[in-house]
Amino acid sequence: MPDPLLRDLTVYDTEGTRWAVLQRWLKDIVDTINAGNPETKGRDFATMVFTGSAILDNTFGFFKCGTTTKWTRAQLFCQTPSTGSAIIITFVNDAGTSLGVTATVAAGQDRAETIFGSTLTLAPGDVVRCKITQIGSTTPGGYITVNLM
Repeated sequence: MPDPLLRDLTVYDTEGTRWAVLQRWLKDIVDTINAGNPETKGRDFATMVFTGSAILDNTFGFFKCGTTTKWTRAQLFCQTPSTGSAIIITFVNDAGTSLGVTATVAAGQDRAETIFGSTLTLAPGDVVRCKITQIGSTTPGGYITVNLM
């Protein structure tokens, strides 16, 4: 019986010739990371994705904590980098209220890691979402992946 916390993820390759099931592969990676790193062992990770050009004040993603969860940093990747100004993501609760931490990708860059000034701690049942609070002034950027760690 498959792990109820994981679901099969399938990806169609760029040539369109085959499907790959990634569940086992992803679980092996997470288990390897957690086993060898005391900083991440037993911690929750959340990944949220925004598809398309970044839209100011748009809220996306959803992660509901199953246990007390502590995050100290976020990794961001933008397939389309912004120009003119940075992309800023504010982490909010289910009601849209800021949780007091943000992450930034500088203009012209496609990735960044933000170390929070204080640990973001959420209780079981709490929800975290991402809100785009700044976009590029010339090109907004887009196709954003956010990893909370």
